[in-house]
Amino acid sequence: MSAPTSVKKAVDEYAEVDSALKDFMDEHNDIFGEFFRLVEARNAACEKARALVKKHESSHGDFRYSTARRYSFDVDTLQERLPKEIFSRITKVAVDRKAVEVLLERGELSEDDLEGAYEVGATRKCSGPSSWLLGG
Repeated sequence: MSAPTSVKKAVDEYAEVDSALKDFMDEHNDIFGEFFRLVEARNAACEKARALVKKHESSHGDFRYSTARRYSFDVDTLQERLPKEIFSRITKVAVDRKAVEVLLERGELSEDDLEGAYEVGATRKCSGPSSWLLGG
């Protein structure tokens, strides 16, 4: 099956520009050689910093570490254990995490009520500079 004319034209335009770019880079290899070396070094340093920030759960400079609680509830267990009025206040289609937290804060719900009916995890995240992607 032959490609449509529009596809051929777009691919040919890409090949022409790609060739011109490679020729330009070859003409200025002194600059681009150093540029690519620096980008590679920057990306390696960025990944190392990101990994250490996440490992040590700390922030510094442009790199920020954060966590967010993640709940997973066993709705059947909660329905068996909780009074209907409380259960109906924390469920819609799934358990409303914020409603559970409010009821815990007010003392209307205890950790004992929830034991074995949920898991608390954390999403660990490091934000900061990202790697530069260069074609080649």
